[in-house]
Amino acid sequence: MEEASEQVLTGLNHILQQRGLYGEISPVSGGTLGITYLVRCSAGKLLFAKTHIPEEAYRLALKQEYWLFKTVYGQDLYLELIDVNDQSYMFMDLLMAPQQKILPDEVLQMTNIFATRTSKLSITSNNLAYSIEDLLENAQKESDVLYAHGLLSKELKEYSLKALHRFERKIPDLQRCICHGDLSDKNILETDTGKRIAIDWEDGFWGIPGYDYLYWLTFFNHRCFCEREYFLKAGYSLELTTEILLMILILKSAISFYSGNYLKNSMSIEMRIEEMLNKLGEI
Repeated sequence: MEEASEQVLTGLNHILQQRGLYGEISPVSGGTLGITYLVRCSAGKLLFAKTHIPEEAYRLALKQEYWLFKTVYGQDLYLELIDVNDQSYMFMDLLMAPQQKILPDEVLQMTNIFATRTSKLSITSNNLAYSIEDLLENAQKESDVLYAHGLLSKELKEYSLKALHRFERKIPDLQRCICHGDLSDKNILETDTGKRIAIDWEDGFWGIPGYDYLYWLTFFNHRCFCEREYFLKAGYSLELTTEILLMILILKSAISFYSGNYLKNSMSIEMRIEEMLNKLGEI
């Protein structure tokens, strides 16, 4: 692994030297499927560089992330993908943590940009790993798992499955776009001019407008925004909004169940879903 890391760094230095960008390279922690660096160029420019751990699958994942990033933010940021032998490197402008609290209307504006810039793509023009249909199918399966483990009542499971089946029938008539798939505060940074940018597009999928906005609202630290007025800003009817939110919460609850994190939560899975339905006026 140490030898592989040295090869990665050698490749990164080679790219910078070719472009006359001599400077200091510092590893950055926090990568999941990648290896990340801060590049302080001699001319004073700061860049973020990301590459992948060995194996072709991770290289392809980085290339897909770059394609998603470029599709959504190519007109706002410097973004470049460079290959050196069997290693790929993504370069981009360095982004910073937001200076102000992130608010729902800002997230809605961000996700509207996703939709505007990607809705003209066709589902066959990209090689995304999954789609909203896949998420829905998983949610239907996971509702049974949660019920089997006593985390959903029979009534709430049946209510949820009926809602998910209604959503399934509506999907063919909905506008499609690329969604981020994991839009949380930690995945939102900003440029030096204050423009908010979503990073880490590894979970990008072929979805529907507003999904990422509703997904962001369902984080527990955004509970103060879990109100009907905020939910409906996604632009859908009350019924459709409820169906999308149920899908999101069931999927998040399943992740929490498999990781064991649900045992640490102050609210049960059932209580969390019922709270959302109460806010919507559905129960």
